[in-house]
Amino acid sequence: MSLYLNYEFKDVEASLNCLKGLLGKHEYKAGYYQRLAEGFGFIHAPRQRLNHGDPTTELLLSFFAENRSLKLKEIKALFTEELQQELERNRLIVRTDKGEFLSVFRIFPLNHFFILVPFRRFTEPQVYLGAESLTFHKYIQVIKHPKKILDLASGSGFQLFGLPWQGPNVSMLGIDLNPNAVTAATLTAEWNNTSQWMTFKEGDITTDLYDFSEQFDLITGHLPILPTPDNTRYKDTVHNDGGVDGFKVVRKVFPAIPDILDPDGTFQLILILLGDEQKPSLFSEIEQIMKMNGLKGQLLAIKKLPVELDAYYRGKKEFEYKKWMNFYINQGSTYWYRNILRVKKYSQSDKDIDRLTFIKLFRTDFSKPPKAIALKAVLRSMGHYLSDLASISDLDREEFEMISDRLAKEIIQERNLQKSVTEYGKELAANFPEIFPNSGSAIRFWGQLTSSFWQPKYLERKLW
Repeated sequence: MSLYLNYEFKDVEASLNCLKGLLGKHEYKAGYYQRLAEGFGFIHAPRQRLNHGDPTTELLLSFFAENRSLKLKEIKALFTEELQQELERNRLIVRTDKGEFLSVFRIFPLNHFFILVPFRRFTEPQVYLGAESLTFHKYIQVIKHPKKILDLASGSGFQLFGLPWQGPNVSMLGIDLNPNAVTAATLTAEWNNTSQWMTFKEGDITTDLYDFSEQFDLITGHLPILPTPDNTRYKDTVHNDGGVDGFKVVRKVFPAIPDILDPDGTFQLILILLGDEQKPSLFSEIEQIMKMNGLKGQLLAIKKLPVELDAYYRGKKEFEYKKWMNFYINQGSTYWYRNILRVKKYSQSDKDIDRLTFIKLFRTDFSKPPKAIALKAVLRSMGHYLSDLASISDLDREEFEMISDRLAKEIIQERNLQKSVTEYGKELAANFPEIFPNSGSAIRFWGQLTSSFWQPKYLERKLW
């Protein structure tokens, strides 16, 4: 079922501007970033409460960042009666059957902007904002100050709003197939007074790019890139499904790039690729694409996970986990890579340069043993990381604690630190099936214990 957004800025302008004043008055942005300081990722920070924060700020964050429903008493504490009625009339907030209130949009502070992203329950197709979007901006590298920028599969507009080059001397265009994304991004641009240089339009990047007659200094993209098996919740989603190898859409886009990229321009996109312990399996194909299209590139691998761990994240229910694992096994894949692909045009002066270089930038590599760590510290943290497994275990509390004691005696052995995180996680799954439903859950457990600074999305959600 499709649920389309239908907003005109002129109809909601007064309400949004009043809301912006309220967010500024109560330091919504500062509160959000203070939660980031607690170690949580940008997307999941709202779930971490500030115990000593300003009550009104915390209420605003709960409502507009966390999507918690508020009771009428709490709504009256936030808004005047007139603003409440305006927000309801313009369907920026809605009243539930229980008489509680929900915000239609999540509000992300980004630099000096506020980004509107509709919550999933209110839209179909959904407007995607991935945890890797913020990381993307750290790797932007340009030859010259970009004046014309194109964003492919622009979604909420996050990629464009996060760029440092803003103002009327710059032209930015975002294209997305999802009409809800275009509506939300356009609303955000008008609300933040960037519509003079930033526009969004609905289009199919696999065909429309070939009709462009202009060139761009910077082309960015967060395309549908997830390697996706059939009969999963990701199949046919407009923002996720990248086909069996995650490269389906990218293959169709690449041939258009040489004609629309300025000679000194940069094309940069996020890629998710499967592979073995050494590198992504599509490396050779990407290298060949560079040669065929007169391009050169760098593949920056910024995250590497064993497929068991990704399968556990994608489908925690056992039948879903097995479906993902069968998918990975059939492809001969053992590791899952998140990458930044940075592309430039190839010139005669580059004749001694490889068309594609592979650069590893992992914070953590689970194919290697963990760094030296005090095993007593591991024991202190063990109960915390077992708590979610206890909640889904068939064991009663006494049985679970008894096996946990046996587990504690096992993991305290120094020899375990000589094995890769993936290898020892699989051993734990085999030796303690009562606690670990699959290898992914055990690898995650051991990875959390031995890499306390490592907090991917599923750990952030666990800590909510």
